[in-house]
Amino acid sequence: TFGEFGICAYSPALDVAQTLTQNDFRFWPNPAQNWVTWEVNGEVERISVIDLTGKILIETEQPADRLDIGRLPKGMYFLRVWMDGKQGTFKLIKN
Repeated sequence: TFGEFGICAYSPALDVAQTLTQNDFRFWPNPAQNWVTWEVNGEVERISVIDLTGKILIETEQPADRLDIGRLPKGMYFLRVWMDGKQGTFKLIKN
């Protein structure tokens, strides 16, 4: 027999202290039709729009203060944001 074994892993990228909150990254409108605009206290390094299967549909580095989502079909997406060494994922509805 092989017996029991376990794996324990720690990723600093998943540390709660390194997670963006809605207080760090505020965006609107949500639901949105063509544009998503945001306001932050810091610098957004990268933003990705991801579908429910995990596929990255839009990705941009050092974006301005808004993102064109007009070409996406209606549905639910995730907005993944990297900012000031932190990362956060937010639900986005496209109308």
